[in-house]
Amino acid sequence: LDLVNKSLKKKNFEEAKILINKSILINPNIPEVYNILGIINFNQGQMDVSIKNFGKAITLNKNFSAAFCNLANSYSEIKKNKLAIYNFNKAIKTDPKNFNAHYNLGNFYKNQDDLENSEKYFNLAIDLKPEFFPSYNNLFEVYDRSNQLKKLDNILKKAQNIFGNHSLIDFFSGIFEYKKKNYHEVIKIFESIKIDKNDFNRLAYKNNILAKSYDFIGNYSKAYDFFLFSNNIIEDAYKG
Repeated sequence: LDLVNKSLKKKNFEEAKILINKSILINPNIPEVYNILGIINFNQGQMDVSIKNFGKAITLNKNFSAAFCNLANSYSEIKKNKLAIYNFNKAIKTDPKNFNAHYNLGNFYKNQDDLENSEKYFNLAIDLKPEFFPSYNNLFEVYDRSNQLKKLDNILKKAQNIFGNHSLIDFFSGIFEYKKKNYHEVIKIFESIKIDKNDFNRLAYKNNILAKSYDFIGNYSKAYDFFLFSNNIIEDAYKG
């Protein structure tokens, strides 16, 4: 398996598959081998084959939490949502400390717009791995979309204590202040943060909120400029 993992790190999937198939010929009863083969299938977009191999891994090890989680991801990709949820829950039942299962289930529910369950599993993911920033970023989005401002404020402060200065913490802090109608604070925050130029959605959102904030305080010239910036970003994104 060491040689297989080296091939995977190089993203040499075909070489990894050859090594795995040789391993299966020697011993066809190693569940980890089928799990790795399923991961390769998943990365190559072969969902039906990945499901077969994750299933084989589980047949050989009924408590293979990682394989249940991977199987759930495959079902999620082909929109078999009930099977995805079932297997995410099996992954968590067999290993309550499986971070990936909690985090991926949080993402699954967020994509289904089930913000209550999404919140639940991202919080559990943070409990398991508090240094993993994407869990916080997803919770920021959940609390923003559900207008839970007190919870948004609390998770922003928690993230600030752990990560210090971070552009995405500042970004959602600006959104929080906007929803609290603290427009001068919004302007102070948003004019000081830098967002990746390829993150068109956040760039447009930032400039749109700046425009509205300037509009609310009566600076119509600045408001017009930022509305124009926002529209140009959207147009550039569509041009691709």
